[in-house]
Amino acid sequence: PRTEPIITLSGFMRFMAVVSIIITFWVAFYREPKIQPRENKKEHVKKIFRLYKQYYKNKNLLKFASFLTGVAIPLSMVIFVFIIELIQAGFEKEVASNLTTVMFPF
Repeated sequence: PRTEPIITLSGFMRFMAVVSIIITFWVAFYREPKIQPRENKKEHVKKIFRLYKQYYKNKNLLKFASFLTGVAIPLSMVIFVFIIELIQAGFEKEVASNLTTVMFPF
């Protein structure tokens, strides 16, 4: 067993910052942009409406969206009560909010 962690939170955050900077520079300087032909704006809007119509006709997607809505409302109440309980237990508001953000990122 180790007495110290393999990686600390600050070390992980620095590593991820360096990785994101490297990827950003790679995309900015070494990737060639894909040039797509311009479409007529009217055709583009029609294509978007057709896509939305397909989403609306998809019954599985509608069931999934209603399920997510049905779960999100009660879960938001649970999170709200959890924050209040943390504040009443002596946590600062900012700490309690950050804790729930880490626990429930959606």
